[in-house]
Amino acid sequence: VPLSGAGVGNRPVLAIAPDGSVAVAWVEGAALEVSVRGVTGAFSAPSTIPTGTGPTELSIAAGPASDILLAWTDTNGAQGRVMTAYRPAGGPHFATPVSAVSIGPGSGMSLYLQATQVAFDPAGEASLIWLRTVVDSGANTTDTRWEGRWRTAGPAGAFAGLFPHDFEIRTLNTTLPTALDTGTLAADASGRTSFVWPALAAGGGLDMATRTTGGGFGATQTVQPSGVPRLDAAAAGSSLMVVDGKVPAVAVAPAGGTLGAFDATPFHAVGTGAIAVVAGDAAGDAATLWASKDGTVFSLRTTAYDATPPEARALAVPATATAGAAATFSVTPWDALTAASATWDFGDGTTATGASVQHAYATAGDRTVTVTVADQGGNTTTATRSISVAPPVASGGPFAPVPGPGPAPAPKVPAAPALTGVKLTRTSFAVGPAATPLTGKAHAAASKKTARGTVVQWRLSAAATVRLTVATVPARGKRSRVIGTLRRTAKAAASRLAFSGRVGKRALAVGSYKLTLTATDAGGRTSKPVTVRFRVLRAR
Repeated sequence: VPLSGAGVGNRPVLAIAPDGSVAVAWVEGAALEVSVRGVTGAFSAPSTIPTGTGPTELSIAAGPASDILLAWTDTNGAQGRVMTAYRPAGGPHFATPVSAVSIGPGSGMSLYLQATQVAFDPAGEASLIWLRTVVDSGANTTDTRWEGRWRTAGPAGAFAGLFPHDFEIRTLNTTLPTALDTGTLAADASGRTSFVWPALAAGGGLDMATRTTGGGFGATQTVQPSGVPRLDAAAAGSSLMVVDGKVPAVAVAPAGGTLGAFDATPFHAVGTGAIAVVAGDAAGDAATLWASKDGTVFSLRTTAYDATPPEARALAVPATATAGAAATFSVTPWDALTAASATWDFGDGTTATGASVQHAYATAGDRTVTVTVADQGGNTTTATRSISVAPPVASGGPFAPVPGPGPAPAPKVPAAPALTGVKLTRTSFAVGPAATPLTGKAHAAASKKTARGTVVQWRLSAAATVRLTVATVPARGKRSRVIGTLRRTAKAAASRLAFSGRVGKRALAVGSYKLTLTATDAGGRTSKPVTVRFRVLRAR
């Protein structure tokens, strides 16, 4: 969106509607500007929304029908106002602004309206919250209160009356506490809208008020612990609140329920500087993320709230079975966030646990098999199948049970490759030249004429990699020293490898050596080592 003129004087706000359209609003100089982008295309040229003096405290939200509500505060003469502008779904422009409240501070008083917040519920109703501060310079007092209204759904929606309890009313001889304006507003899919803010009571804590579709906010409730609240709502109807502190705490309100007790168990003592945020997903799961500092060590930590039941995937229950014979039952327990397990009830008073189990019914009859899949969050899913158990086959008398299958034979383990026929065509030789190839008939023929090098021969029972290790034959009282290793991939047949008396680029010195061969197949099985000896002579 191109900006021009006196510059941006307030943070911009942006809303993305479910249909993919986007609206952005900002204060430029003394004017309130908006721009809208459809599902495709570019942002529209900025347009000005008529306001009073000093528009500020912008807040914007998109509803489930892709309508958008923009809220801000301004003044109209001596009146302080909370204003709103509504954009219907698919509309290119915002409608004429409507005042949610207009307040006169009174003689000798100053009025401040701030911390506006907007949130839609699934029915399309919008809640609007703001903080009012009245400073009486004559009496040297400051009166602060959270206030709000709610708007009925649709383009013709209207604001209902002011919240009756005004949330928080305190008369102070000091300025507004900075923590008071950190209230958080959120709506979840159950139709519940919640507002949480730091309490000013002597004992601290948090205050909370909720409303459901079609009605106003209920009475304020104080919850513990104290701190700066972070509130979010999952689309499936779970509201999750996390409170900052040295040990962050979490509380969950399931769909249709109330906020539960705070639980610090999933969290660790994180020292100072913890800043927690929270987010929910469309399935009702939620997660918290916070930064911590222990001394000079900074870290990020996270934990999850698992509201989604697991799944019983690939469930396999035989339609029939025979009494006395074992039948196999299997399932794949699955959960998006945690590990899952399976428990079986075979319908005859017996149970078992595991993804794949076997069970033999003692008597014939029809049974109902129930499998229960549970995740680590305590969520469960059950599935049932029917099985018809036939009487045992007669053998050796009426209704004699057929003996079950005997133990399965142990699987045959493949043997390691056999390395045989290991020998050298020449056990005493001089080192061949570096240019002499290590393999081939040409080398073998040349070595016979010059008495240089030798040929290593062996036979393999299976294809394998042959490792040839060259080491010294030590004098009495000394240790053998490995010179190096050669490798050759060979088939299950007789093989030959010409050896010139060099290991890599290194020529063996005059002396006695041993050559040890081992063969390893593709399965990692290794043959017994075979060792032959040779001598390196001085070339003539």
